[in-house]
Amino acid sequence: MAADILGRSALYRLYGRDGALLYVGITDNLSRRFWDHSREKSWWRDVDGKIVWFYDKRAEAEEAETAAIHGEDPVHNVARTAAHAEAVWAAQQRTARKRDRAAAGWSFRDAPRMYPRDCNWCGTPGVATTDDPNVFIACSDCHDFYGPPTAAVADLREKG
Repeated sequence: MAADILGRSALYRLYGRDGALLYVGITDNLSRRFWDHSREKSWWRDVDGKIVWFYDKRAEAEEAETAAIHGEDPVHNVARTAAHAEAVWAAQQRTARKRDRAAAGWSFRDAPRMYPRDCNWCGTPGVATTDDPNVFIACSDCHDFYGPPTAAVADLREKG
């Protein structure tokens, strides 16, 4: 196709039989991209019309694609949507935490062993798990009745 030969970026819109905008995308190899869609996307069989614009610079095509996705809300687009941006951000945060732990030399094998603990007030079994025997544990009922465990521990220490 022309985009392949001219080395230009193509912005394309794919429409369904009812005229609904199904997908907006960009590519530097239009025939390959359509081939990939036809093999990978279940919605491809619903495509009834295509409109293609060509851009000399890929950055211009990307900008136009983003504007089209945000302004026209295609049915099957995922990339460049708010939900996609949130998913990417969350994945980046998870990766950063893993990288920080690895840089600090931490691994799950280094994690302290956790033991089930009973409520210190009423004895309800298995309220929490901790490796620290000095942590005051309160079940939800006792927490609601007596208040936060930290206040209760301070009271008990003062009474001594």
